[in-house]
Amino acid sequence: MRVRVTLVLGLCLLPVLVAAQTPDASGPEVLGSISVGNLWDDESKIGFGVTAGAGAGYRWRGRIGIEGRVERFAHDRTFTSGVHFEATGTRFLGQVSYYWSDGKAQPFVGGIFGAIKVKQRNESPIVTGTDVFEGRETDKVWGASGGVRIRLSDRFALRPEAGLLFSVPNNFVDIRFGVTAAITW
Repeated sequence: MRVRVTLVLGLCLLPVLVAAQTPDASGPEVLGSISVGNLWDDESKIGFGVTAGAGAGYRWRGRIGIEGRVERFAHDRTFTSGVHFEATGTRFLGQVSYYWSDGKAQPFVGGIFGAIKVKQRNESPIVTGTDVFEGRETDKVWGASGGVRIRLSDRFALRPEAGLLFSVPNNFVDIRFGVTAAITW
């Protein structure tokens, strides 16, 4: 009888003991990210490009995370007609995320807010040469992202993700896919 009670008690405590051995995902994080995607303005697709960034964040055991990132981007598109669009800039982003799990694979969704600075250049060939439009804009930006944070060790995680950003008043839209690396301490 004593052996059965011990076995039943041990089986009941096993999930608690396993959970206690799972490293805590909370704490400060240092982030690095790279993504690819398309940037649009209110008239057309500016082009395909690459974004790279870095930042810091904090994860709470209660599945909530906040982070701040600075990202640099460059997009480019050339038409067969000779029309050329390019845009470069910087984004200052904040993100609040909810993680559905504390396991090794942690699906998440996040809300994004911040500011975007864009330097845009459009060249269009005309009969007398080339018509050039150049502009610099600073916009408010908001959007969403989602993906899966994959814990590779107690301190290191990779986060494949997709995101969608909108800006106001100049109507830039950024659709991107990338990966963020996080080091927790």
